[in-house]
Amino acid sequence: MTKVYKNKAFMFILSSHFIHKIGEALYDLAIPLLILYATGSSVLMGTMYALGFMAEFLVGFFGGSIIDSVNRKKLLITISLLQTLFISILPLSANLGFFNVIFIFVVAFILDMCIALYRIVDISIVPQLLDKKELPQANGYMQMAISSAEAVGPAISGLLIAIAGLFGSLWINVGTFLLLLSTLSLIRYQTIEQKTGVSNPKQIWSSSVEGLLYTLKNKLFRTILIWNLFVNFGLSGAVLMILFHVKEVIGLSSTEIGLVMTMSAIGGIISGLIFSRIQSMFNSGRLLLVSSLVVSLALFSFPFQIHWFFAGTSVCVLMFSIGINSRLIHMLFQLNVPDNMLGRVLSASRLISTMLAPLSVMIAGWITEVYQSTYVFAGGGVIIVLSTLIAFTTKLKSANWGIKQSSLSQETSAP
Repeated sequence: MTKVYKNKAFMFILSSHFIHKIGEALYDLAIPLLILYATGSSVLMGTMYALGFMAEFLVGFFGGSIIDSVNRKKLLITISLLQTLFISILPLSANLGFFNVIFIFVVAFILDMCIALYRIVDISIVPQLLDKKELPQANGYMQMAISSAEAVGPAISGLLIAIAGLFGSLWINVGTFLLLLSTLSLIRYQTIEQKTGVSNPKQIWSSSVEGLLYTLKNKLFRTILIWNLFVNFGLSGAVLMILFHVKEVIGLSSTEIGLVMTMSAIGGIISGLIFSRIQSMFNSGRLLLVSSLVVSLALFSFPFQIHWFFAGTSVCVLMFSIGINSRLIHMLFQLNVPDNMLGRVLSASRLISTMLAPLSVMIAGWITEVYQSTYVFAGGGVIIVLSTLIAFTTKLKSANWGIKQSSLSQETSAP
């Protein structure tokens, strides 16, 4: 048994990671249905997604300064408490007779900011709980937790809505976040005093700018984030169209679609299972780039599959490679960024890397509507290949931040 399993604080974070993702899955399904219930408007559904991107942008720019200025465990608890309170507003307003679409948009915007902030805090607290040499295993376990939740979350959410109804499922979602609060309250560790001291909008602004400049001044960070910006541009719209393609183009049944989505989650679980070992076997930069080429191959192959198993295999490989890439990038920052800057660097990295994601989604929708979804996957694959081949000409290919298995074994066996 390794130290990671023995670390109760980390295991509670891992459990809360899974619980939060389940709660997020129920929220992601319920909120769009509430929009349809209240208005029947697909335009307003699109507006809600646009607000979600705005929430992500605000957290990406300002969230890191908040994370670096407060106790991260307390921040996770505060976020979970806010999620509990604001989700309960929706069914409560329906019971009291003043439910309307304005409540949905306000609650959805606040919850989107909470979810985006939680994800960053969740990653930034891990180095406070573990030794650096335990981070590969920890990141692998985190990937397994999130992929497992993604596998079962939508099915559980759909079942709960079918049984309890739309508003009843929201009360269950409140219960999920209360469970999350209970789990987070059990975390015990030696806290690190945060010293950035932001207490007003001007300080938050200057602290956020400082984090963004710190991130961009690091040549390796800058190279990875610019490369990842274009990878995500090619990937975001394509991933969104997977469900549409298997249903409308291939014509799979609901059961077969469920199997494809399960294989997708299995890819992420496998990436987490072997991450610690694979990151120690290969040069980190080269592994990152080769894995991205595998992503493009999976995108190229996916439109040609007509059987659920082979479509699922392509998606499994896709999610496996995405899992490896995301954990490599997270680990790079966890290992090399001072704790009092980590929140801001993670926020800035997310801001930069996903900046073109909304445009990618819009273009993917337009291409699918005017032409066909096959071109979305082909175009995404081309963008990723070109971006990665260019990245191979930089020093990224020789960068290495992996931790050798032998180092970890020696540390865990030491008296």
